[in-house]
Amino acid sequence: RETRAAVAAWRGRGAEGRGFEERMDAFYAACAEERQRKHIAEKRAESAEVQRQRLEKRREQSPRRSARDPRQPALELQRAREELELERRAQAREAEDARALEDVRHRVRQEKARKAQRKEVAQALQGLASQRGMLERRFQKDDVADAREAADAEQASAVESRQRHLDARARCLEERAALHRQHRDREVEDLRWQMQRKAEAAARSEAE
Repeated sequence: RETRAAVAAWRGRGAEGRGFEERMDAFYAACAEERQRKHIAEKRAESAEVQRQRLEKRREQSPRRSARDPRQPALELQRAREELELERRAQAREAEDARALEDVRHRVRQEKARKAQRKEVAQALQGLASQRGMLERRFQKDDVADAREAADAEQASAVESRQRHLDARARCLEERAALHRQHRDREVEDLRWQMQRKAEAAARSEAE
């Protein structure tokens, strides 16, 4: 319970918290696999001990029966068949235990793959958000530079030429601003589309 509380406290603290959570998940998975191995080993040891006791009991009873039982060959054949059946059952149990262990390993691998995919999607979304902020800052710098250029041109021009220059500059700025807006809208739309694709991929992964 304390370990789970520590995991919950570390969640939401960035990459360090995610790393701690991943290490704890790996620790839990290793513990589950180790418990499964011990369980299988105990079952195999128990089966081997039962089989050994049965064989010893049959060996102890065999000399006493051989002196008085005329059906000794048939009994030996029956015992051999029983031993083969016990061996077959033991092998079947071992195969079943091996399948159970492989199922545990498969679930652990799937969980690790899902966590890795979620981490990759989160990193991609974070990168897209950072790229969007960088583009917005660059556009702001361009707008400031354009404003400064317009102010310098306005101060250096004469009244009559300044008006013509300002008219031309205004048209140029409008066209440039329109181009900037179009370019920015396209990039923002591309970013939204990429984020939507990543989110859909994450949703499909969670559904699987």
